[in-house]
Formats: sequence, C-alpha cells, structure tokens
Amino acid sequence: MQEIGSVMVSTVFAVKPDDHSLWEHDSEQQWHQISAAPTGEIIGGYWGLVSTNRDTGDLWSWHGDENAWLRMSGPSGGVAVTARAVYSVQPEDRTVYGTRGADAGNGETSWNQVATDPTGQIYGGGYDDVDLLVSTNPFSGELFLYQGTPGDWKNDWKRISGPSGGVAITANTIYSLTTDRSSLYSYDVRQDSWTRIAGPTGQIYGGEWGLVSTNPQTGDLFRYRGNRDDWEMIGEGIGGPGNSFAVERSLYRSCTNPGPDSGVYKYDESDKSWTKIGPVAESITTAYWEHIS
Repeated sequence: MQEIGSVMVSTVFAVKPDDHSLWEHDSEQQWHQISAAPTGEIIGGYWGLVSTNRDTGDLWSWHGDENAWLRMSGPSGGVAVTARAVYSVQPEDRTVYGTRGADAGNGETSWNQVATDPTGQIYGGGYDDVDLLVSTNPFSGELFLYQGTPGDWKNDWKRISGPSGGVAITANTIYSLTTDRSSLYSYDVRQDSWTRIAGPTGQIYGGEWGLVSTNPQTGDLFRYRGNRDDWEMIGEGIGGPGNSFAVERSLYRSCTNPGPDSGVYKYDESDKSWTKIGPVAESITTAYWEHIS
C-alpha cells in the first residue's frame, strides 16, 4: 500500500480582471480556476491563502482544491496572514482578532481578540515557527509588534518605531521605510534594533525568498543581499507604475500596463531572467498550501 503524505507547496494566485475569478498556477506550470465567485482582495503567506468576496466582503480560506473553501467571517477592515495564523481588523471599532483556522470538528472558525485599541493597518509575515505581525496606530502612525503567539492569544504589543512610510516582512525580518521614503531600515526582533540598509526607495515587498525594492526614479527592481547598501539589480525599469510583486518561496511580477509587457512573470534565480507565465491579472499573491501526495 502506498503511503500517503503531505508537503507544503508555494505558488502564485491571480484574480482575472474580467470576471474576478481566482486562479492558481500549479506545479505543472498550468493555471486552473479555484474559485468562480467574484474575488476582491487576496492575501497569502505560509499559513495559506485567504480572500474576500467582492460582493459581500466575507472572508474565506482556501484548502487545496476548487471546492475547498471555508467562510471565516463577515467583512474585514484589513487582513494579515502570518506563518501560523490569520488576523483581521474589525471594521466597526478597528480592534484585531486572530485565528489558526477552522476547527477540525465543526468547520467553524474561532476568532480571538488580540488588540482592544483601534488599529490602522496590519502586516503579516514569517516562516515555519517564526510568526510576525505588525500593526500601525491609526492616530500616530507608530509601528507595534505583536508579542503573543497563535494559540496563546493575548493583548500584548510592543512599540518598535515611529510612523512608517511602508512595511514589508520576510521569513524573519521586518523592514520599514521612513515617511518621506528617503531611507529603508531593517528591524532585528531579537536585538530590538533598527539598521539603515538603503537610501531613497520606492516600494518594498517581502517573503521567504527575501526583500525586493524599487528605485523611485528609474523603476529598477533590486534584491537585498543581507548587508547594508548591498543590493543586486534584478529587473531594469520593471518596478514603475502598473507593476507589483509577490514574494514567498519565489518572486513574481504582475504588469497591468497595456501592451505586450502585460501579464504575470516569475523570476528565475539561476539565470537571472523573467519568464512570462500568464496573462494580465487584476492582482496576485503568493501562498503556501498543504499538498497531499
């Protein structure tokens, strides 16, 4: 008898611009539809994939095939996916709740309050057992790091900086732009310290693969190589308006500008090239999911 096992698979997901259906790019390099429902926002991470319904705003989680969707909640005021949980901002009072997902027994999602004060934006990241959640204060813009853990929910936050011009989180590091985007800093969670790693920066994107940023003047795309001011250009002029990126185990680009350049691309690190893997998408994200083999 063949032994049944599972493996964590990372891939890219895309929303079609015409009917807002949701598609997955599978391990055989093919696209297949995983939801015909009108999709709003898609958010992914090591925990998995969640999406909002474009019409109702309800939050749903995906569990591996076209029909494996579970409703998690009604409309959300903001969603973040970390390595081991999903967090949602309540639209009425801007408090934050977290969940590890649906209960195996009844399929219901149990939410636990982790922030009682109003919250601005939330950002999630991390990988495996590193779980990172950051929030902003809606009045001061200050950044706060969640000190609780999934399953041991508590209202415990630590202020880690003043206002931010943008946040990205990789497998184990938090990155933040100054409000005028003149400098980019990395935050060492264990040392509780910030280090300046770059000057003027456009957009930043992070995931397991690492951190990428755009040059605000040229649109060039750069990958951070781990040391201060040590960056490698991996795309000339591809980070300007109409372009966005998604990062997890691999790096993907979405170009919505009219013309032959529009579409979804995957970066090949071995030969430092971009390969077009799909047509234009309204939005993309990357996520892990458990593949049964």
